[in-house]
Amino acid sequence: TGSGKTLSYALPIASQLKKREEEGKSNTVKGAPLALIVAPTRELAQQIMGVFKGMTHHLKLRVRDITGGDTSVKMKSVASGSYEILIATPSRVRSAIQKKELSLSQLRYVVFDEADQLFDMGFKKDLDFMIEYFDMNQAQFSFITATLPSEVENYIIEKFKEIKFEKVSSEGAH
Repeated sequence: TGSGKTLSYALPIASQLKKREEEGKSNTVKGAPLALIVAPTRELAQQIMGVFKGMTHHLKLRVRDITGGDTSVKMKSVASGSYEILIATPSRVRSAIQKKELSLSQLRYVVFDEADQLFDMGFKKDLDFMIEYFDMNQAQFSFITATLPSEVENYIIEKFKEIKFEKVSSEGAH
């Protein structure tokens, strides 16, 4: 809702990816992004894509998105191209992995935006599937949520046992 939530994770990710590039570590692996942003709806994914596109155009970072309703041509471009950032809905990530159009082997950053909604909307099976492909020692994970229902918090604790999470709140910030 215009509070800058997306920028709060997009700016640090873009900055770190640009730093990697300047160190000669450009991503050349096809279909294997360095950052994955998971959103519960196509509309939110498109909003996030707009924020990243606005920033990364000047940074020369490549961003792709895959959401429900995308054509097979678009899915093939995700599989055959190299890029740094992928914004996607959970079911599309699962489908792309199953079809070998997407690899999570290079991931350094994973953001679950509106994490509470991901559970409300029944994406738990897609998340369970994705988690099997994460390298917990390689990637940094973030769960962005307006509310943190105990169901969501318990899931995070259970599935990401080896990771110590920090709770950051914007309560009181205006």
